Amino acid sequence: MAVLTPIECKVLRVDNILEILLGDRILNSFTPLHYGTFGGLPTPILYVFVGLAPLILFITGFVMWWYRRKSTSKLLKEAIFIATLSKNAQK
Repeated sequence: MAVLTPIECKVLRVDNILEILLGDRILNSFTPLHYGTFGGLPTPILYVFVGLAPLILFITGFVMWWYRRKSTSKLLKEAIFIATLSKNAQK
């Protein structure tokens, strides 16, 4: 890994990857992982699907909740209607 000056782009230091400590190697591996610059084109495509997964889970969960709520309210209305009919029949 090379360290350059920001304006002149002069080389300040060159580190041999084999001589760097394990912790520094792990930290240096986070940058390509974060930006998806490894693995070619499949990596950004995978990142798009992984990024959209929470949205898809939210939408499907909301739809399931909505249908369950609708069916529960229908059952409740039917139960109230039946109870009302049975009270009226007893009179």
